[in-house]
Amino acid sequence: MSDEKIPFRKEPAHLHEPISFSKQKKLLLVKKTRSNLRDNEVGKELIVDIERYKARKDCKLAYCFVYDPAHFIRNPAGLEELSRNEGELAVKVVVLPKR
Repeated sequence: MSDEKIPFRKEPAHLHEPISFSKQKKLLLVKKTRSNLRDNEVGKELIVDIERYKARKDCKLAYCFVYDPAHFIRNPAGLEELSRNEGELAVKVVVLPKR
């Protein structure tokens, strides 16, 4: 692991420009569910985020962590199916905690 520090921005990735990337060209997206951010909304945001990051040459891996402590996500496996290779970008989506 690198000791490089990456700035953290608490704002929706789908509304702003991407954060800085590490030298390893990896990105961590974190989303937390709430009563008005469930399956459909999270899925739409992830699709927009993935499209934005796959256009960047400085990102090779996007790890998308969806934190769902109240189990608002009815079909976690459906969101995790967004994991795929998009051109040169590998996308991994994980929803936790599991039911």
